[in-house]
Formats: sequence, C-alpha cells, structure tokens
Amino acid sequence: MLRIDYFIDHLKVGGAQRHLLELFSRLDRRRFALQVTVAKREGPLVAEVERLGIAVRSCGVGASL
Repeated sequence: MLRIDYFIDHLKVGGAQRHLLELFSRLDRRRFALQVTVAKREGPLVAEVERLGIAVRSCGVGASL
C-alpha cells in the first residue's frame, strides 16, 4: 500500500483545497493510505476531509507562517 500525505497550509475553501478533496475522494483506498497535514487546522473543509475517512493532522502553526 502506498502512503500519501498531502501537505497544505489550511483547509479553507480554495482551488488547491477543492483539488485535494476531488483527488482523495477518487483514489482507491485499497491501494492508497491517505492523510492530510495542515499548518493550521482551520477551515470548513476539515470536516469534509474527515467525512471521507481521511485523517487531518496539524503542525500547530500559530497566527501565521
């Protein structure tokens, strides 16, 4: 199984975030272990990613990078 960890700054609504959801919703979970790592755990798409059964980890960055 291939592990994929997608690193992104946040999960607010945007083009890269929508791409992430589209990509991860279509990957075969028998072949890929998926995870998302964010700099700051915020944004409405956190819940959408977790609804797909994908773990969302945070690096715990403060107010800004």
